[in-house]
Amino acid sequence: MIHDDKHLTGLVINPQHIRKVANEWAKIGKGDSIPYVLAFGVPPAAILVSSMPIPEGATESEYIGAICGEPLPVVKAELSDLEIPAESELVFEGVLNINNLVNEGPFGEMHGYVFPGTGHPCPLYTVDVINYRDEAILPVSNPGLCTDETHTLIGGLVSAELKNFALNHPILSKIVMDVFTPYEAQALWAAFKINTKELVKLNTTSVELRKLFGDLYFETKIASIIHEIVLVGDDIDIFDFRKFFWAYVTRHTPDDDQTFFHKVPAFPLAPFISNGPRIKSKKGGKVVTDCLLPKQYQDPDFSFTTCDYSSYEAKLQQKINDNWSAYGFKS
Repeated sequence: MIHDDKHLTGLVINPQHIRKVANEWAKIGKGDSIPYVLAFGVPPAAILVSSMPIPEGATESEYIGAICGEPLPVVKAELSDLEIPAESELVFEGVLNINNLVNEGPFGEMHGYVFPGTGHPCPLYTVDVINYRDEAILPVSNPGLCTDETHTLIGGLVSAELKNFALNHPILSKIVMDVFTPYEAQALWAAFKINTKELVKLNTTSVELRKLFGDLYFETKIASIIHEIVLVGDDIDIFDFRKFFWAYVTRHTPDDDQTFFHKVPAFPLAPFISNGPRIKSKKGGKVVTDCLLPKQYQDPDFSFTTCDYSSYEAKLQQKINDNWSAYGFKS
């Protein structure tokens, strides 16, 4: 966010790399002034990776190269040894002072709110140099109600990483079929589609499964933006919000089928955190909600029929559609 004609301010928080770099900078005795480069209009792959919860220890430039199959072209910064994507449209250079705090906000965030008169103390970026291409294009993303780039990029990429984490876990890999952060939930929910036949083989309980998911995910960077994990059966298309939300409201008893996690890191940008008492501790407010029916833990053959138009036999559906056409309506 612009502070004045020569300064910016913005979040420098865990678990983001910028906070970790700042911590390492201080740890080796370099002080609280850190050289930075802010690049606008970078290649799409760079934007993609910047939104990803990439593995610990990996650098974004190397990750971009791995995705593209070739190194990202870079040039040296003017004021430091930092490297910049060569195709950038606009580049700011200067120093980040981690302990010089100024107010950031109000700012319209990915959850769709602006709270006038509010702000948070954030570190100050001094802009010493600005370089740009001829007829440079300044890219703009205007976050708000779904769906925009924050939900499709951040949410979609988090979904992929949540699934990848499950596929590499000895227990979750047996039951997790797919993962998605529904756009309508502003990337605060993560829906997990569970293989119910394999679930029975685990001989587990809802309480145990909820605890497993929360313990595994809520301490990770991958799920840092997620405040509710929702488990649903394999009859639900988690990419269809109508069906997913139907399962959510009809298949869990509030509190009874939920496990709350009060000590895990909260996402401070979530409005109920930033404007609530938990902003002081930045802890908790996360939950695993189980929308699997009790019998789905015990009986691999347990089944039910969905009372919906699509559940009627095809012959009857066709007859109804034909009648509507005969009445003059489009089927």
